[in-house]
Amino acid sequence: MQFDFTTLNTGGGVHPFAASHGVTDPNIISFSVAEMRFNLAPGVTEAMHKIVDRGCFGYAPPDKERYDAALTDWMLRRHKWKISPDWAIQSSGVLVAMGAAIRALTEPGDGVILQPPVYQHFAEEVRNAGRRIVENPLVLRDGRYTMDFEDLREKAKEAKMLLLCSPHNPVGRVWTREELRQLAEICLERDLWVVSDEIHFDLDHTGRHLVLTQAAPELTPRTIVCTAPTKTFNLAGCAISNTIVEDPALRERLRKELSETVGFYVNTFGYAAATAAYETGGPWLDELLKQLGRNREILTAGLSALVPGAAFTPLEGTYLQWIDLGCLGLPQQELMVRLERAQVIVSNGTDYGAGGEGHIRFNLACPEDSVRRALDRLKTVLP
Repeated sequence: MQFDFTTLNTGGGVHPFAASHGVTDPNIISFSVAEMRFNLAPGVTEAMHKIVDRGCFGYAPPDKERYDAALTDWMLRRHKWKISPDWAIQSSGVLVAMGAAIRALTEPGDGVILQPPVYQHFAEEVRNAGRRIVENPLVLRDGRYTMDFEDLREKAKEAKMLLLCSPHNPVGRVWTREELRQLAEICLERDLWVVSDEIHFDLDHTGRHLVLTQAAPELTPRTIVCTAPTKTFNLAGCAISNTIVEDPALRERLRKELSETVGFYVNTFGYAAATAAYETGGPWLDELLKQLGRNREILTAGLSALVPGAAFTPLEGTYLQWIDLGCLGLPQQELMVRLERAQVIVSNGTDYGAGGEGHIRFNLACPEDSVRRALDRLKTVLP
């Protein structure tokens, strides 16, 4: 089946983030924010049109039975993960669920472990809850990031929770079964709660991704798994996520916190779009993954020609390429100014904490032509 991955979907104009950097041409897109510039999967678009045609945007309940069936079937088909609909808590986003989990399971001042360089909003959720960040930095070995388990065992002495990013944003790792089991062993030994952000888990280029509780079932009573269709199918604006909590007591603690602080309402479009994505989106996703691979080849070849010393971590998961441009010898601010001058709007590596200096994060989820145009603009500003 053929899908359109060549049309640039600008979202109707200049992205606000790009506009804030002086971009006025809608064809010059931001490679920073983790969203796609492709058209939606056809089944999703059709489902959204049906909601509009129905013309009712009140409090009518979603077809929850159909949604639950689509969700559980997707998890089984794509991840070989057999879940019960009772385990899944819908909310408006992964970060909403993560913040609730932090508040429900820890006390003000408790330590929460992060593994930088990591998605910067993890740190925001920890700080907003009045908890303390404990860093267990990833280690770069032979061009590939790994966990520092010896350091983790020590840091766990001063923490109550660990926030896992799996697949990892921004470094693109898909953790192996062995790595997840080592992590679980330490978390059990130190009585840590674990919140596993697996929002990118459909975007696996290796075929080996395992949900944390699949790799280490013994950690299930202490683990909250955060998932969503939003990165996979570009549905962030529909505000829907599925937090999977198998243990009943743990699930009740999370439900209570969500109920008291943010509520459970998910919009009608979110349910409809997610249902259609889970039911019909598999073939589209398979083709998307191939396109992301092609885009990575274009970017790495083109940027390597411009900057022979540039280093690209293997893209095992996500559509976000982590790039080391430290070979240019530019201060980070100067690097970002040059990129902005070329109107190549990317994420600043230092936003992700320790280990981000000299790095950028580049979003590959756009037509090939957009990547090529960005490379052409970079020729004017890179030494």
